[in-house]
Amino acid sequence: MAEIEVPFVAGTVVAEFPRGVEIEKREDSDSVASTPNETEFYHVIVPNASNLPKFEELDSAELWVDVYFAVGGFVEDGTGEKGVPPKIASAGREVLTAYLMTQPDTDTESLASFFDVSKNTIYSYLSRARSRGKDARDAARE
Repeated sequence: MAEIEVPFVAGTVVAEFPRGVEIEKREDSDSVASTPNETEFYHVIVPNASNLPKFEELDSAELWVDVYFAVGGFVEDGTGEKGVPPKIASAGREVLTAYLMTQPDTDTESLASFFDVSKNTIYSYLSRARSRGKDARDAARE
């Protein structure tokens, strides 16, 4: 089936961060043939970047932003072919875990198995990654 390109539609900004980073809530229409399926998504907006992620849950979008700030920004273009962006891979388990948690079909159970740790350890990693992101955003505001 042919995909129909849908024009860009601006959404509602639900969160603003330093350096022009935002999270927008949008209605996306994934139209295939004549069956439109409109769903709300949270889009991360980073100046001068393309192919940024979209998330079904605001919490996942916020976690992605935490990772972005924790490592001082990164480029995700081509990540599907290359794997995890190098800045994230070298940032430690906490940030790597948080980034992986933002990927589709990833949950705390699968990450606990991957890292061979308990789910509580994964929650601890996520908490520390969020804290690093918050600290970096606070520093950027100063």
